[in-house]
Amino acid sequence: MRRLSATLAVSAALASPALAEPAIGAAATIEKDVRGEMAARAAKIAVGDEIFAQEVLLTGTDSRGKFVFQDRTDLQLGPSSRVKLDNFVYSGENGVAFNAAKGVFRFVSAPAGHKDYVVRTPDATIGVRGTTFGVRVIFGRTDVVLYDGAVEVCSIVGGRCQTLGSACTFVTVSGGSVTSPQAVGRGDWSFDDSCGGGGRRAGRSNNQIDQGSSPVFYPGTGGFSSGGGGVAARPVVSPN
Repeated sequence: MRRLSATLAVSAALASPALAEPAIGAAATIEKDVRGEMAARAAKIAVGDEIFAQEVLLTGTDSRGKFVFQDRTDLQLGPSSRVKLDNFVYSGENGVAFNAAKGVFRFVSAPAGHKDYVVRTPDATIGVRGTTFGVRVIFGRTDVVLYDGAVEVCSIVGGRCQTLGSACTFVTVSGGSVTSPQAVGRGDWSFDDSCGGGGRRAGRSNNQIDQGSSPVFYPGTGGFSSGGGGVAARPVVSPN
């Protein structure tokens, strides 16, 4: 068990058994400055360290991390990113919600029949099941790039929907609009080189991502998270 996590878990358990959060995965790859924050305390994460429900994962400039969950779902964080691992209940089963406040991410969901996940950004809710996709959260917009499977992206304001059913296509949600699906081109963002070199990779400067510092409210979570910009129309994205 990692760094401060053992101390926090023991202290929480002594105060109240309900406060001790379960380990839900571990760090597979760490590059440079990657930290975990729990109970208002942060510490660096190393390869093999456990990660916990309710933990906030943060990456520094030019830093990256890959985390593998107990059901083989994996989450990759690019530079200058922030995501919280929240518990949620779906159809009577416990699951994990990735509350992505800012940055760039790549998600590979577990095989069917495993734990349910949902990805929330200030602009979108993305249901994760049998799908591989990338997400970029910039102030006022969310980009979703599909690598495998299918997702449907709907704007809550106006109810506009678009379906991504072909690999290496993307949509952008901004305000109440959802763009038509387009193929990822050389000038478009992509988390990595999965689309044959097209797109701007996550490793490039993410200065835009750091713009804005107002709190972000995630519907249904009952709280705020700092960073990532203000509240825009929140589209719903779900597997097709």
